[in-house]
Amino acid sequence: YPVPTFPMYGICATALGREKVEVPLKEDLDLDLEALLRAVEEKRPSLAFFSYPNNPTGNCFREDAIKRVRQEGVFTVIDEAYYHFSGRTFLTDALQREYTVVLRTLSKIGLAGLRVGVLIAKEEIAGEINKLRLPFNITYPSQAIAKLMLEDFYPIIEEHVQMVLRERERLMRELSNIEGVKVFPSDANFFLFKTPYPASVVHAELIKEGVLVRDVSYLPNLENCLRVSVGFPEENDQFLQAMQRVMKRLC
Repeated sequence: YPVPTFPMYGICATALGREKVEVPLKEDLDLDLEALLRAVEEKRPSLAFFSYPNNPTGNCFREDAIKRVRQEGVFTVIDEAYYHFSGRTFLTDALQREYTVVLRTLSKIGLAGLRVGVLIAKEEIAGEINKLRLPFNITYPSQAIAKLMLEDFYPIIEEHVQMVLRERERLMRELSNIEGVKVFPSDANFFLFKTPYPASVVHAELIKEGVLVRDVSYLPNLENCLRVSVGFPEENDQFLQAMQRVMKRLC
């Protein structure tokens, strides 16, 4: 799997006694296809995980690079936790091909309390994976509520997603207008931004303002970077005002 990315991929591999094969992203935070193919040739991994859009960078990786890794015979898992905010998917591939599965969750669209996730794959692949599933499945009430929300109340979810998309564009635009702030493109409900100052300092100053963002500067290629989630308009306004004050204090 590429790094930086969702840390649970590595944690699960370690817990299962498997070797982790981490391949750093390029400076533009996209996949390094040559490095990925070298890793496949040298390590012959059983699985390749791709967060799509990637957490914490927010971007969707090159589709052709992911497919090229799969062509090497590597079983490919596409984690589409943030699909609703990108609209880009490998769903058709998962339903047609032997070496691809797609993971989705309801946790990013306002239903985190249900703890509901799904795996989408060809029927025979899903059947084999089901044999390995732990006996502690999601509860029936969670399944029933999830089904109800997706079938009868989906317009409410879609309305929320559209609000987030509008606010994401506004927030990124207005934040990039603050002198010294660089904003990175995003296909998720969060995005990265960078300042000339240590991320730990900006993080601490924002906490003083009553705003909490995530310091991701310890990750590869993310020096001085922080991650902010898109909130409701009034929350985003509070963040923007806080950033203006913080940048003035630090300059």
